[in-house]
Amino acid sequence: MMNLLLKIKEINSKYPMIDFGGCGTFSYHLSEKLDSENIPNQIVYIPEKNTPENAYRCDVKFHHILVKVDDYMIDNHGLKFVSNEVLILNKEKLKNMLEDKKLWNNIFPYEQWTYLSDDILNIKL
Repeated sequence: MMNLLLKIKEINSKYPMIDFGGCGTFSYHLSEKLDSENIPNQIVYIPEKNTPENAYRCDVKFHHILVKVDDYMIDNHGLKFVSNEVLILNKEKLKNMLEDKKLWNNIFPYEQWTYLSDDILNIKL
């Protein structure tokens, strides 16, 4: 687990704006990587409490998306303490959500999603 957290820290420094539109991409590909290593995990999200009135949203109103391994929550910063309620997000649902660019904050450039996913999938555990 320590090697994974160190690699995540490196990725976070390479893509410092992940928190602004890349959490879904990060979580999806981290979950895929963990699956390939037979590490049980779930994608979870922190529900959005106050959706702006004219905001473009799908049926999953999320504030942040993470990966849960055992009792640990992991995002692009590494281990994350989450005091909020989290809900399970089906991986296929997230994959479909990632296809709709309007759901994601564009501060983290969509063009970097492929590079981010490659970096995550190439982590050596």
